Amino acid sequence: MSKEQAIRRLNWATYMVDTDGKNRYPRDDVWLTDGYGDYVRHYLRAMAAQPELAPNDQNHLLRTSTVIQSISYGGDKITYSKFDAHSRERLKLGQWTPARVRGGAMKWNPGSKTLEISANEKTVVIERQ
Repeated sequence: MSKEQAIRRLNWATYMVDTDGKNRYPRDDVWLTDGYGDYVRHYLRAMAAQPELAPNDQNHLLRTSTVIQSISYGGDKITYSKFDAHSRERLKLGQWTPARVRGGAMKWNPGSKTLEISANEKTVVIERQ
């Protein structure tokens, strides 16, 4: 997916979102609440496909092949637990550069600030350089 396509797909997510980010209901049509399910999913998929859409000064998990049970973003490390031991994750690390990963192997791309993890344990710890 190209960056332009990713941005256009975000329009699908915002068709019933008010200027403050909450869903709006024209004529009180509450059946339009499907936007709550679509809204976040479209943004996450767009940022995972084009990490430059994610904030450059924050750390974010963008994609995973399993269910994340908990995640903690600390000043010097990110720790997350997941359902499956073997999984693949993509993160954008805008706050700092990773030095090592416990619980898997890492591939760091400093240009896009993306970290790809091939995990082999249920808990993964990413430590700051």
